[in-house]
Amino acid sequence: MEGKNLGQGGNVLPFSTACLDWKKATSRVLTDGTYTLCPTAGYVTAVIATADATGPCTVIVYDGHNAACRPVWADQSLGNHAHGGPIDIPVYCDRGITVVVAATTIGATVQWIPGARQ
Repeated sequence: MEGKNLGQGGNVLPFSTACLDWKKATSRVLTDGTYTLCPTAGYVTAVIATADATGPCTVIVYDGHNAACRPVWADQSLGNHAHGGPIDIPVYCDRGITVVVAATTIGATVQWIPGARQ
């Protein structure tokens, strides 16, 4: 490409975590319930579910303001274990981030970055 065409055509690079503003990253430990973590667009970067011997902990992340919206991530931890971790390619939620946690006895941790797509 030469001349005036150089640099035109939009962002054609593959997704890179370098484009995210990691200084805005927020995490929260959640117990059983439904939580709207981010009312605007954002990226879910990590989910960790922990449980004790009483049974599995389930964490479901929804793109929107309630649990009736589109599910985008789910994770489950069996008894006496933790499961999950950082997500290789962060999950983009354009309508908000809602998390439903069920049957946790210790807690579930979710990390996200609020803000619009870059």
